[in-house]
Amino acid sequence: LCPCSMRFSHNMPQKLVWHGSSAHGERAIDTYCDAWHSASPDKVGLASSLLGNKLLDQERYSCDNRFVVLCVEAVPQDRRRKRRDTSSSSGPHEFANAMEYSGYLQSISAL
Repeated sequence: LCPCSMRFSHNMPQKLVWHGSSAHGERAIDTYCDAWHSASPDKVGLASSLLGNKLLDQERYSCDNRFVVLCVEAVPQDRRRKRRDTSSSSGPHEFANAMEYSGYLQSISAL
């Protein structure tokens, strides 16, 4: 089910999604139900209502709830910027625009 269609589904009385992310998009290690493998009422995970306008709302729920797990990669802005500014010849590259990519291609073709 798409999160947008879940809002109207009668099969889901609680319109909540697990996300396990901080408000800044970083994984909240201690609040995502042991990588979604725990259903223990003693453990908690972060979830948000599909009826609100805050997808990464920071509501804590015990892991014995049956919500949908929303799998979206959220990359914090500062992490993207650091990765882009770090020039590493061994890792993947991210480019802010076509000019950066073109310059990179020219630099490696000169090798």
